[in-house]
Amino acid sequence: MKVTYIVNALGEGGTERSLADLLPGLRDGGVDISIITLRSRGDEGVEPLLRAQGFEIHTIGSIGRLKTLRALRRQIRVQQPDIVHTMLFEANLYGRLATITTGARVVVSLVN
Repeated sequence: MKVTYIVNALGEGGTERSLADLLPGLRDGGVDISIITLRSRGDEGVEPLLRAQGFEIHTIGSIGRLKTLRALRRQIRVQQPDIVHTMLFEANLYGRLATITTGARVVVSLVN
């Protein structure tokens, strides 16, 4: 199974920490994982930890709303995940829109 996680960024928050704790076990269980962030936090947060663990992280960056949506849709089409799991408000909006016509199922986590 292929799962793509979309999150605003991989900072220090609880959502990001929960994701970082969850991913190694899923990978060990045979899940093919990819991560897309809308922006990078650089050396802050869990991003360096996940990279050190061998997770590939694709960052879209701040390129404007329509370009962000197109870039995200392009990544989803390239990765061809079975499931797209979005976390946090902005990633939920972009992720839901970007998966239209891709065939991927969407799981949304609204965390606050």
